[in-house]
Amino acid sequence: MDGVGGQLMLPQHGLVMCLGCCRCDDLECIYNQLKMRKVRNMMEVLERVESSYVPAFKAMLMDVEAALTEAQDIHLHLTPLKRHLEDIETVEFSEVKPFLVPLLHVVCLVWVTSKHYSVPMRIVVLLQEICNLLIQQALVYLSPEDLLKGEMEESLGKVQMVLGILNAFKGAFEERKEKLHTYYEPGQEVREWDFHAMMVFARLDNFLKRLEVVEVRLWS
Repeated sequence: MDGVGGQLMLPQHGLVMCLGCCRCDDLECIYNQLKMRKVRNMMEVLERVESSYVPAFKAMLMDVEAALTEAQDIHLHLTPLKRHLEDIETVEFSEVKPFLVPLLHVVCLVWVTSKHYSVPMRIVVLLQEICNLLIQQALVYLSPEDLLKGEMEESLGKVQMVLGILNAFKGAFEERKEKLHTYYEPGQEVREWDFHAMMVFARLDNFLKRLEVVEVRLWS
């Protein structure tokens, strides 16, 4: 069963959520330090003597403000995903299917409402991480080291269950993609997901192919 479980190093969805939060906190800390009274006093002195450091300091402050605004926007819009990801992580994988469409619904809302997350590569990475989470939970459910040792009928049922759920996720993605325009207000510019699905599902498709091989072995 190494073909299914091996060679898959899966990042945790919590990592992105945590990094987004930490980046926001770090930038807030830097911004607050730059706005402290003693820093403003130093800036006033530099301006009076027409120091060459003034333009660089102002540019740095503007960069920090822009980065903080972006981090706050991303954190705000990613936070609602946390509950849906925790649901998928908590329930047994065989019960995951009803959670897939609500999860993708929130992803669509992030795309439409977040100023800084409506970028193809960012949404692709987010969807890739969701795929990674599904693979991770599927492996826990399948227990690859025991799959070929157990009762054939039970093992085959598990494999087919996982195949059905993962393909349902791909189907739900295509459905949400087709209905993405419905998330926009009348008159609002519609931005479709024009990236290739392979960018999202490359690892998941590889996992599905391995599972299909295992399914054949179990049948034989």
